Amino acid sequence: MKTIQELELTHKYCKTCDAYKKFSEFSPHKNGSHGLYSYCKDCATKLSLKGYHRRNEDPEYNQKILEDARLRSQEVRLNPLYERPDNKEYAARTNKKYPEKLRARQAIDRGLRNGSITKLSCQICGDTQSQAHHEDYSKPLEVIWLCKIHHSEIHRKFNTVRERLGLK
Repeated sequence: MKTIQELELTHKYCKTCDAYKKFSEFSPHKNGSHGLYSYCKDCATKLSLKGYHRRNEDPEYNQKILEDARLRSQEVRLNPLYERPDNKEYAARTNKKYPEKLRARQAIDRGLRNGSITKLSCQICGDTQSQAHHEDYSKPLEVIWLCKIHHSEIHRKFNTVRERLGLK
């Protein structure tokens, strides 16, 4: 019998069905532990169907949901104290905090514009919508091309792409 620590290396606990299941039985979620939802795919399907049936069987419930959402968005728009996050300010703070990242991104952008760098497909799955991943910001033109999913996976779970590929 495995201990809970050993089990958690390959399995995740589903809060809804109260059981440990393999990682493959959970859908991906960027903010969840292990990058997965807190409930398994089976439970997610049941919850989704439950909401679907309730919305279709009770038109008043559906109207209430829509009205609540409309009122919430109206309150946010009309509230003078509500401030939407300004992406320009956030980007400026981040660029000031990590100037080496900014220089590396700028070097890639310049290289793509002037043709000295060619954008490749994801080196893991082959997706053509790829992003440049820097293993070392001091070498701004040395990048690994990864799709958004694999790029976030590298940052979330692994220290390097070599580790993800099992080469380290």
